[in-house]
Amino acid sequence: MMGLVEVSQREREVLAAVGAGLSNAQIARRLRLSVRTVEGHVSSLLRKYGVA
Repeated sequence: MMGLVEVSQREREVLAAVGAGLSNAQIARRLRLSVRTVEGHVSSLLRKYGVA
């Protein structure tokens, strides 16, 4: 059984946007972040959830 994964508020926002099918560029515009920052959050989420 997988333990509870802790994510930040911003990671939750990015995760919700990914789940809605938005691209990294669309997420960046929506959250007023750089695409690079969004990519970092996505990478962090993939690592935390153990997704390759």
